[in-house]
Amino acid sequence: MNTLKILLGTAAFLVTSFACANQEKTFLSMRSDAGDLVGQGQTYHLTTPKDGHLVINVDQNHSNVNFWLDTSGNQPQPLPSWFGNFWTAGKNIPLAIGQYDNAMSPSTANSLHPGLAISYGYAHPSSTTGSFHIYDLGFDVYGNVDHLALTFEQYSNGSTAALHGALWYNSALPLPAVPEPEAYIELLAGLGLLGICFLRRKPT
Repeated sequence: MNTLKILLGTAAFLVTSFACANQEKTFLSMRSDAGDLVGQGQTYHLTTPKDGHLVINVDQNHSNVNFWLDTSGNQPQPLPSWFGNFWTAGKNIPLAIGQYDNAMSPSTANSLHPGLAISYGYAHPSSTTGSFHIYDLGFDVYGNVDHLALTFEQYSNGSTAALHGALWYNSALPLPAVPEPEAYIELLAGLGLLGICFLRRKPT
């Protein structure tokens, strides 16, 4: 099922409004289930610089990427800041494009489990589990993150309520949607849209 959703999620790039676009985007978008500690059952879509200042850091091994979205200076109603960490299993293997399953709190990540931790304001889970998928990742000549696109799903403190999210940083990739298996009609529509894009770009 996970593999099917990954494949469908990749194909579902095509059904978004960005299917023919090629503009770099930076945002943090999330949907929280009822009962989720961090997101409190709310939906969020934060862009920069409108909603805050986004900082992306990476360690020297490129095995850990973390972000800080500072919204404290926003007016008229400042909001708490978002923090996030994504680790590879073992913490010394560079992050790469692909799926990272069975993730847990970075402090307990090991050679078998990658790390994942998202927090908001004072909502800091004592333990986390989940997964994340990196769609786009690149570094500049100084080793800093140049562009990044990933989605994640986090469960806090053993809860079954999830925080679903997407983090885009200077990435031109469209935001993927992950349809349920029965949503093939949208997938077919997306394939048709891809064909239209190719026809428009085909030289005459």
